[in-house]
Amino acid sequence: WVVVDLDLPPEERWTHIVAPKAREIQAMLNAAKSAEGRVINVLLNLLERAFGGIGDRLLNELPTEYALEIKGIQKATGIRVVEVFVYNIMYELSGACTSVVAQDASGAVIHGRNLDFGPEELASKLRPLLMNVQFMKRGKVIFRSVSYAGYIGCLTCMKDQAFSLSVDTRSWSAVPLHVPGGLLEWILGMDRTGKFLTFMTRDVFQETASYSEAVKLANESKLL
Repeated sequence: WVVVDLDLPPEERWTHIVAPKAREIQAMLNAAKSAEGRVINVLLNLLERAFGGIGDRLLNELPTEYALEIKGIQKATGIRVVEVFVYNIMYELSGACTSVVAQDASGAVIHGRNLDFGPEELASKLRPLLMNVQFMKRGKVIFRSVSYAGYIGCLTCMKDQAFSLSVDTRSWSAVPLHVPGGLLEWILGMDRTGKFLTFMTRDVFQETASYSEAVKLANESKLL
């Protein structure tokens, strides 16, 4: 397990995790641009144009805590802010995951999922980044995550004795890879009131303590 200490300044929380993995993160981004092809490059070009290539202008439009974490990851790895940002919103563009929830004879609930991400050329670059993360505050674990080094949102998270959550895919377009309309509106400044999916799910784990509170916050959050 690696630890993200929420008592540290946001810029410092991921440094010890991502600095040793900088080369692997860049290799994964290069593979994503190759494997996902046109959509990733279109998105990078849109972001460069919309924000004039200035990373701080992009970060100013994000929740402050997450913006500062991304800035810290950029500083620790030397990877461009725009690429770190795209890494962290990758699930807005593409995903292929499935989860299952079951209950055994004793009443215990089992929540399982697969975490598959694109073609093998991309998946092979993601595997070295996969890790178990403990988010801690005041010396206590407040939730746990299965994630990738430098991916600050929640794809798969669990709060002990309370609830768990996994992000999965439901195909809603005949076009398998494209820039969704809500994301385009955010980039172009037409509507930036919605939340990015895995930033919202992390909010759920940081801001709620019970299953009912988690469901309420998730249902009431506006997504892109």
